[in-house]
Amino acid sequence: MTYCSVNRVRLVSGLESHDISDAKIRNLRDEVATTELNEDINQQVEDEVVNRQISREKENNVDGENSTFYLRQLHKNELILGDRTGDGRVTVDDVNLYFLNQDDERINSLQVSLEDREIGKLDVRFSDGSELDDGDLYASYSKAPLDEDGYVNNDFDADGPDRLVETACAQLTAAYAFTNIEASKLKDFSIGNVTINSQSEGARIMRENYMDTRKRITQSQVIQSGENQNTVNGAFTGGLY
Repeated sequence: MTYCSVNRVRLVSGLESHDISDAKIRNLRDEVATTELNEDINQQVEDEVVNRQISREKENNVDGENSTFYLRQLHKNELILGDRTGDGRVTVDDVNLYFLNQDDERINSLQVSLEDREIGKLDVRFSDGSELDDGDLYASYSKAPLDEDGYVNNDFDADGPDRLVETACAQLTAAYAFTNIEASKLKDFSIGNVTINSQSEGARIMRENYMDTRKRITQSQVIQSGENQNTVNGAFTGGLY
């Protein structure tokens, strides 16, 4: 489960297997880069009260009959549910839910399924399968500017995350990879037309590339409507840079 492949990291960096192993790249990607990328581009929502009406369709009733709930801050918003756990996928585990009953008892054991990550649609029930009643439902989750639902295992023929997320993952992983290779291996090493003389130079270039991609990602947080539409499209096509 990941945003980018080892091959993508090698493609953006020029690093080969004799420079750094596949296993080391995977470890840097999964244990360091993915979490940092999420922290850089996502917004956190803590303890949102879910059972408040959002619209006529999204009533969010806690009445013993309803089990369909919608996350409030994803309503009419270009931001979608993001990867909160840092595993490179967007699943039900990325929404932390609990129920507070009328006796102020906190119930954490709930049956939850994620029905639509783009609009934050959930099916939530008590652990015995019955509908929620007499209390309040709370949710903590991440909002992401682009689709972060990564690849399953190494199946890179599947849909995977947004291409900018994939690129940012590869660039940031590559920045860390340069700091984890032997300095002697960098003799006459180059990225494109740029000659690299030190580990820090390679890491700097990759991090600068990552920061550029990150800017393009965060541009998508502008509401894509009206006069803002061209601005956002420009960010994705490179028109602003």
